Amino acid sequence: MNERQRHQYLSAMGIDSFIPRVLLPHAPAPTLCDLPVVSETPAPPLSAPVQNNPMAPPAPSQVGNMLGDMGIATDKKPVRKEPLNLYLPQPKKGVTPVHLHLWRPSNKLLIIDEHTPGAALPTDRLLASILRACRQHNIPLGEPERMRCPLNEQLAKMYSQDDLREELQAWLSEELAKQQEPELWLMGPEAAQWFVSPENVPEAFSQTQLNLTGTQRQPAIVLPSLSKLLQEPQLKQKIWPTLNGV
Repeated sequence: MNERQRHQYLSAMGIDSFIPRVLLPHAPAPTLCDLPVVSETPAPPLSAPVQNNPMAPPAPSQVGNMLGDMGIATDKKPVRKEPLNLYLPQPKKGVTPVHLHLWRPSNKLLIIDEHTPGAALPTDRLLASILRACRQHNIPLGEPERMRCPLNEQLAKMYSQDDLREELQAWLSEELAKQQEPELWLMGPEAAQWFVSPENVPEAFSQTQLNLTGTQRQPAIVLPSLSKLLQEPQLKQKIWPTLNGV
């Protein structure tokens, strides 16, 4: 191997220099070869950097001038238009829960009484006495069905009066559908107001007509609540004439 091949081999192997320590027998003696002479030519001078002289951007014109050039007048201030629904009367949210007791003394009678929570009054005994005197009903009364609308205080904050009236009327329609044209007593004008139209103000000891969803006009007798009759006993004398149409 001559010197040129040796350098090419070492360069290909990534070895900068190699000097053999042992000369193998019968190996040709290494000989020097003439390497090409590299002419030293001066590097070309670096050219001076070209300086960019960008044109300065034009000064921004005022917005008013730009709008004026476009034919848009700027002397008028924009007027904010509010949605029309903001000016409409919004229903008030939040109602007081209504507590009702429901009795079915017979298939032809349905009684709804306004109940005051926490009042330990013998309302069932009073109702039994009224039924014996005015309807000749001697069967003992059972426990009333209890109704509260809305179900909890959280829903009461979200309900409007229209929501409460709609739910109570739907409930009464379902209860009336369980019986064949029953006689209806609404005991308590405050509770009766949810079963009539908003413009109709029911009065105690009167008769009214209910327009409920899914039913025909339902006649009803409005009486004071059982709690009020216990607190004001003088009102009892008007019950018999009202129930018998005298």
